[in-house]
Amino acid sequence: MPSSREGLNHALPITLRSGVSSSMKPVSSKSIQISSVDSPMALLSTFPPISRSQHPPNKSSIEQFRPHFDQIISSEISKSRYIGPMSSNTLLALIGPSQSSPFSIIEKPGKPGKYRIIQNFSFPHSFSTISNPSINSFINSNKFPCTWGTFAILCTIISFLPPGSQAAVRDVAEAYRTIPLHHSQWPAGVVQLDEDNYCIDMCLAFGAWPSGGIYGRLNDAGADIFRSQGLGPLIHWVDDNFLIRVLVQH
Repeated sequence: MPSSREGLNHALPITLRSGVSSSMKPVSSKSIQISSVDSPMALLSTFPPISRSQHPPNKSSIEQFRPHFDQIISSEISKSRYIGPMSSNTLLALIGPSQSSPFSIIEKPGKPGKYRIIQNFSFPHSFSTISNPSINSFINSNKFPCTWGTFAILCTIISFLPPGSQAAVRDVAEAYRTIPLHHSQWPAGVVQLDEDNYCIDMCLAFGAWPSGGIYGRLNDAGADIFRSQGLGPLIHWVDDNFLIRVLVQH
């Protein structure tokens, strides 16, 4: 395990593979009409700097469903999304002061035996002079706009489609977790497993206010690329993408 912040830059080797079909034409920046442009620093400076370590205990549901919680954590580590586990001293030596947001765990609706962890980035919910404010309290979600295809928009599009049109819905698995965080953001995304046992979360997490907008911007860019290739109409709602195919004669 790396012993310095510089070492953490190389903690996760990434290999990019091309999945573009040979039938797809090269994408030129001139052929894509981008809906809006983000400032890279605006996306990097999402979480507040942490000057004092704070690690509140997790909710009682974690101990109640400990085997399921441990299984989820092991999966995150195996997928190279978490660095750890480690002690508080090791954590401090690696990234300096850090703040975790308490975990809880619930059963997934309609999926018996499947569980989802929830991270409360809005804890603590009230201001206190003896504790750090919540991570979410520093964030203005209005700074992370994106386009969502609402039910009303979808109905409108369908009502104008000619006969014989086809549609498909594609879901992006673990959508937020596919987006890595800049290492400067790691101190605000630390996770506490149990007493003096921590991991560094290197990916976008559910519960943090910017997450929906940041993932939405990525999905917006993907939609712009699809449209530049003549694919569409298409809309998306978070990680669900609704793609429509119209017959050539129309």
